[in-house]
Amino acid sequence: MVIKDGSTLPENRPISEAEIAVVEWLIENASMAGSLAHLREGVRGLRVVGRCHCGCASVEFVDGGQADGARIIADAIGADSDGRGCGLILWSLEGRISGLEIYEREGDSSKEIPAVATLKRWEEA
Repeated sequence: MVIKDGSTLPENRPISEAEIAVVEWLIENASMAGSLAHLREGVRGLRVVGRCHCGCASVEFVDGGQADGARIIADAIGADSDGRGCGLILWSLEGRISGLEIYEREGDSSKEIPAVATLKRWEEA
């Protein structure tokens, strides 16, 4: 999801149950930044403020959540309902969860939030 060129579409909604499940899994199982346990408490209170214009399932929880200064805090792989591989990145900006990126690894696999049962750390791929 590219932020700088204005490709984020505004959205204003609570985080979905599927998004909650994936974000919590990433926090617990795929950290690239040490323990992320302190972030788990606020997950259910996140609001989606933007989504990618391309139609993928990537969302932002903070305006500019993947802009300069944001960092990757968790990274994993999963699969869509047709079994096609996708990648997932959890972003942080100023100590807060700022975005969930879902990107294609096979075909058109980024259009939906993958089921938690399909998630794996990159090391397990």
